[in-house]
Amino acid sequence: MSGRTKNVKDHRSHRIVGVAHCLLNQNAKVAGLASHRGVFAPLIPLLQESGVGIIQLPCPELVHLGPARPLGTDTVEQYDTSPYRAVCSELARGAVAELCAYRDAGYEIPCVLGVEGSPSCSVSRVPRLLAPDRSELRPGRGLFTEALVVELRAAALQLPLLGIPESPETGDLAAALAELRRHLGR
Repeated sequence: MSGRTKNVKDHRSHRIVGVAHCLLNQNAKVAGLASHRGVFAPLIPLLQESGVGIIQLPCPELVHLGPARPLGTDTVEQYDTSPYRAVCSELARGAVAELCAYRDAGYEIPCVLGVEGSPSCSVSRVPRLLAPDRSELRPGRGLFTEALVVELRAAALQLPLLGIPESPETGDLAAALAELRRHLGR
């Protein structure tokens, strides 16, 4: 330890939460789907009050298709290709490596937050294509969340995954925030 850092008082909480990219950057969402101008505002006060640090998980849709990607059907079927699954797996490996580095340094990781209704980051309800012009939310995980679960298991990192709904159609935001509050212990 260097002399510069030896006697420095540090205020960090040693607590980290993984957060889906678009909850912290709505600009990453497909055009027409952002519910807020910048960050998903209902989430921020709770994270700030709890004193957790935030790891912004990568957005596989943004990495794979860029910020100007078309809306399409915005379903699992739209993204379920071998190249996209490979992107999800690679990004999940990197995210879990970062989470493990914090775990190994003694940090607490209360949970990881996904986005309900996302074909990539849903935790429990994903949009499925039922007909060329009709989709519906069905039980299941998004493609990136599936890859994240595989990597978390491989790293023996057991973390609760919580889905944050951005609209009434995708779930009860108040209930999701209450669940998050329980996991944060606040």
